[in-house]
Amino acid sequence: ALDQDCASHIVVARWLERYRGVRYTVPGAEVVRGEELREIDILAVSGHEIVVGEVKASGTAFTQDVIRDITSLAKDLGADRLILASLDDIRDDARLFAERRAQRLALALDLIDASELLAG
Repeated sequence: ALDQDCASHIVVARWLERYRGVRYTVPGAEVVRGEELREIDILAVSGHEIVVGEVKASGTAFTQDVIRDITSLAKDLGADRLILASLDDIRDDARLFAERRAQRLALALDLIDASELLAG
């Protein structure tokens, strides 16, 4: 699982179960967007929400382009909540950009870094 970057997806899935009441999670789900096949790091369902998540080993990987892409994809898929998770810190500028973008698209947002993922 580590060579496929799956371990981090599983950690995020467990966080979602514990803190967001998620009942069903598909790490590495493939979805169709238009005519394009896309991979989503996390696709999950709770009792009342559809959740889309992007997981990065490094918080610096959350560029504005990455955030723009995943927020648009989440909105196109009808998600209620977006998860951006990293195994280290997510930069303040990326947090602010993600918060503004999610608010504009009416998506609930969780920004999760290592301290939250590994707590408890």
